[in-house]
This record gives sequence, structure tokens and C-alpha cells, in this order.
Amino acid sequence: MKAIIFVFALIAMMMVFGCSDKTEKLTEVPINELNVPQNFDYQMSRTIELNLQGIHKAPLTITSMEGKVLYKGMMNPETGIETKINLASVNRKVRVVYHVYDLELNVTGNNLSHTFTAN
Repeated sequence: MKAIIFVFALIAMMMVFGCSDKTEKLTEVPINELNVPQNFDYQMSRTIELNLQGIHKAPLTITSMEGKVLYKGMMNPETGIETKINLASVNRKVRVVYHVYDLELNVTGNNLSHTFTAN
């Protein structure tokens, strides 16, 4: 019985103290008053041109630094890999795993190029 009274008292306290008329006031600024640089890019992602060359026919995986798989494919030593991937604009590096390689590569502009050579 005491447990039931305790539960009802707890629920009553949550209802009284959990609800509040106090609201946070957010600062509202009209859009025409915002100072945005002319070269600001509103895009959240970008298309990256991949150009990867390797001497072994082996699987190749590209992931974000957080581990999200961006591309999986088979390296063809004769043609390499030329394709496009979509990458979040904030990402400046990717991880490439190919054959015996496990590299962090910088993404320069909208291009990612690398040639894997023999060890």
C-alpha cells in the first residue's frame, strides 16, 4: 500500500514541477540582417571525383573517418577506379583500405586522387 501511495505522490510531484510556463526566448534576426560572406557555401555535401590507381586486383573500401562506408569496389590494375562519391562538406579526410594499405587521405577540393605503388 505504501508503494502505491509513493508512486501516486511521485507522479503528482512530476505533474506539478515538470510543467512550467517558463519558456526560453530565442533571438530572432530577420534574414536580411544576417551578415553572410559572399563565398559562403550552403551545401551540406559535395560530389567528389575519385581517381585511384593500384597494381593489385583487390577490394578497395573508402570510409569516412567516423567509419561510414562511402564506397566499396574492386581495383582493376588496368583501369583503376574512376567514379564519384557523395561526401559531407565538413569531411576533409577519408580512410582508404586497399590490399595491404590502410591510409588516411586528404580530400583536396572536389578530388581524391592516389596511386598505390608496390611495397
